[in-house]
Amino acid sequence: MSREQAARKGWLGLFSRYAVVGVINTCIGLGIIYALMHLAGWDHFASTFVGNTIGVLCSYVLNRRFTFQYEGAQLSSFIRFLVISLLCYAAAYVLLHPAFSALVTGLLGSLPQSWQQSLIVLCEAGAYTVTSFVLHRLITFAAPSSASEPSSRVVRASDGQHGEDYDNYRSAERQ
Repeated sequence: MSREQAARKGWLGLFSRYAVVGVINTCIGLGIIYALMHLAGWDHFASTFVGNTIGVLCSYVLNRRFTFQYEGAQLSSFIRFLVISLLCYAAAYVLLHPAFSALVTGLLGSLPQSWQQSLIVLCEAGAYTVTSFVLHRLITFAAPSSASEPSSRVVRASDGQHGEDYDNYRSAERQ
């Protein structure tokens, strides 16, 4: 397997885990929001604030441990995680919104307005997911850059397939 193939396979494995974490975190966050709104009678703002806060904390912990197996400083990586998440949110849902709106309405203007809005949000979510994954990998949970790698800010995955993906990714990254 070439270095390029190994690197692609490593990034694909990481992105797959990142996507799984996203699904889990979304289910937890939305579950809390809906429970607080519909079962506890909380208002929209309070429910979404608490649900999204717990969702972000869940996302950080799962991505730190499961996706990137990062063992660096917790506070600084958490701050980087929050800043990058907010920047990606602003880029995807604010800056890119006009472009995605124009694209969807230009190509699919005959669809009902509600469908168009849903497709715009889907495009924004895709942009958020890809940009946040890349930035979290390269900045938030960055691998060590020097020969200090044996002190290991990144831990090897313990199971076979993820370990192989991770090993391929790490060997390609070093070369």
